[in-house]
Amino acid sequence: MVDEESAARRRTACERLEQWVSDESQRPGADPDIMIAGDWNDDLTDPEEDNVFTAFLERPEQYRFLTNTAAEHGDYSYIPFKKLIDHVMVTTDSLGEYGDGSTEVLRPDQADPSYRYDVSDHRPVVSRFRVTSP
Repeated sequence: MVDEESAARRRTACERLEQWVSDESQRPGADPDIMIAGDWNDDLTDPEEDNVFTAFLERPEQYRFLTNTAAEHGDYSYIPFKKLIDHVMVTTDSLGEYGDGSTEVLRPDQADPSYRYDVSDHRPVVSRFRVTSP
């Protein structure tokens, strides 16, 4: 939903998620490489005062949204409103091990006109990484 109550709920969820990721990645013996992917229900490119992702965006030394470039280029995952609301976020520590990889929004709805109605109203977002053996 686009109302203020829904945005506030998403903002609070991001704050709680950021706290969990921060706590989890700093736990003794924990692997600080964390990736969270899915339907975040909001747009990364919203103005700062309306952006629900502030808890992550204000810590660029710790987090990176791999979908940011696609969002800046106007790509979209939510077909009805042409918004990119499905995201991939990683801890920056994981970038050292796996690199930025490549992230793209697939467009199966362009090949299959019934995709939106028979499969999903979201386009898949895919991140690929080259993993080498240590």
